[in-house]
Amino acid sequence: MEEAFDNTTEEAVRKMDFVALRRVNSISEDMEYFYGAEWKNKIATSHAAQKYIDRVVEVSRNEPKLLIAHQYTRYLGDLFGG
Repeated sequence: MEEAFDNTTEEAVRKMDFVALRRVNSISEDMEYFYGAEWKNKIATSHAAQKYIDRVVEVSRNEPKLLIAHQYTRYLGDLFGG
């Protein structure tokens, strides 16, 4: 998702991207804590997660404004535990 935010030229999406809310680094730190430094080689992406990733990539290329809805719900969940 964050890569899609970085690569989009859609201004509305860029305005909704707040660096302080990005989670990749924190999640990576958590994964390393629980699974060790080689966690990327130990943990396989599930089929469901891969479908989600593929859809985000597709949307970011073809209909980037749809990322706004995801940003809204994701940030709401991150900020308010939802």
